[in-house]
Amino acid sequence: MKQFNFFEPYLQKKYKKILHYTICGITVLLFIYPFINVYLINKIKKEVIAVNNITKLCDKITPIKKQQEQIKKINKTLKELKKLDTFIKEKDIINDFLLYTIYNNVPQNLFFKSFHITDENVKIEGIAKDKVAIAQFKSNLEEIIYFQDIYIPSILKNEEGYIFTIYFHIGDEKEDETN
Repeated sequence: MKQFNFFEPYLQKKYKKILHYTICGITVLLFIYPFINVYLINKIKKEVIAVNNITKLCDKITPIKKQQEQIKKINKTLKELKKLDTFIKEKDIINDFLLYTIYNNVPQNLFFKSFHITDENVKIEGIAKDKVAIAQFKSNLEEIIYFQDIYIPSILKNEEGYIFTIYFHIGDEKEDETN
């Protein structure tokens, strides 16, 4: 005798429904998958464009940073130069006043051949008609409080007159000899 399974029609429909839903799901996934890929590809393209823009900006920023560093160095150098300028102005020993002072104390019949001024020392080479003019010039320089250690190492007689060399030191004031 044959056995009857009264639930068999229900079981087959259940398998058919599962098969139907599975096929529909796979079809929907196969239909949706390309759209998802297109969406992800577009999203990645936007990120790549953003990264390219950032690298371009970084390439533009690098020279700007180098220029900023150069500007900082230049500003630092400028500040140092300004400090040096103020220091030089404060220590400005060689100025018009010094030259006029020497010029105003030159007697007649005395002429300069060369005039060398270094930091705080002056060397003058010249020609005078007589020794008195040289002595008068030295005496005039000794009266000025800013000139110190005045000496004449050589006086030579020449056809043109007397060739002399005079050295002296430029200072703020004569130092007290008792100290």
